[in-house]
Amino acid sequence: MTNSRLDGDIWSSRFQRSTPILYYNEDMFAEVGLDPNKPPTTWDDLVAYGKKLLKLNADGTVARWGFEVPFSGGFIWNFEAFIYQTGCPSCNPVNIVSDDGTAVNFTSQHILAALNFFKDLSTVYKIMPNGAINWGTVPSDFLAGRASMVYHSTGSLTNMLKNASFSVGVAPMPGLSCYGTPTGGGNFYVFKGIPADHQKAAWEFIRWMTSPEKAADWSIASGYIAVRSSAYTTPAMLNFTSSHPEYLVARDQLKYAHKEFSCYERAKVTKILFDQLARAVLGEVTPEQALEKAQQQADAVLANFKK
Repeated sequence: MTNSRLDGDIWSSRFQRSTPILYYNEDMFAEVGLDPNKPPTTWDDLVAYGKKLLKLNADGTVARWGFEVPFSGGFIWNFEAFIYQTGCPSCNPVNIVSDDGTAVNFTSQHILAALNFFKDLSTVYKIMPNGAINWGTVPSDFLAGRASMVYHSTGSLTNMLKNASFSVGVAPMPGLSCYGTPTGGGNFYVFKGIPADHQKAAWEFIRWMTSPEKAADWSIASGYIAVRSSAYTTPAMLNFTSSHPEYLVARDQLKYAHKEFSCYERAKVTKILFDQLARAVLGEVTPEQALEKAQQQADAVLANFKK
């Protein structure tokens, strides 16, 4: 519900909520001597596993990447996970945006640490492609065996499990000092300008769709997190998760979750951040220069929204 609230009011109802999670190819783990029942839990593990899983052709080109993350579409959301993994909610909180959405903190040491590590995955450790990997390519590469481990939405879970020709492992994303993830997904809204009977009908639909039974059905069908805890005690969900525990990973990861990055003029601000992150990842500027530039540009956009 954190992305539904502003200034003490609730503006939307949760519907299909998600976190990114780690998907890994258990067969490839076994092939290189890794235990399929022990996924990586730290950034050091991620690098070590990725190096073992990386596979080169005779001419030195990559036959199989150790790790992939979407870089074009959906990148900011996945990058948030890296940011949150550098802190701890209880002792080292990560604050990259103000509660009222009028200010951002892009020069935070948390973002710098996340950017340096993300860049090193491709330029230093060389377990991940450097450059544009779009949202849809990552699941395709994973299912085709071109990537051994990937980060992607739990909303892709059913697709991954149904279409993989190998055993799919699912786990929380590894962290630096702590596990960490953003939430995401889609919510229900009712617009105030529509006729009253439409508003009533919309509200009835929302109540039905977010009932424990329907929330459970939607989670089972898609992989999205069921949006109320009572959905997990329905007979359907208890029966399903007893044989498919993968559908509990994202739910259990919520204890380390933060709200998805949200501010005024979000589309403009996230594009500013992405453009500067891309320049740093591609080596055009240093990470520090990229984040300073992003901060300056974002400040200019948000200046009109200061209270």
